[in-house]
Amino acid sequence: MKDSGIGSIDLIIILAYIIGILAIGLLSVRKKKMTSINYFLAGRSSKWPIVGAAGSCSFWL
Repeated sequence: MKDSGIGSIDLIIILAYIIGILAIGLLSVRKKKMTSINYFLAGRSSKWPIVGAAGSCSFWL
């Protein structure tokens, strides 16, 4: 029976993707001096209809 596991090239591609995404995220955070408060609360700049729609969507889905 043929082995259908993940090959070494697949693991290399997955690891490269994860490292790339982390690098892009870390560089963008450093560039914009983003904090967790700015990230989760959008800098407190969102209007109430957007917040309400996001809240209701997360509740019902």
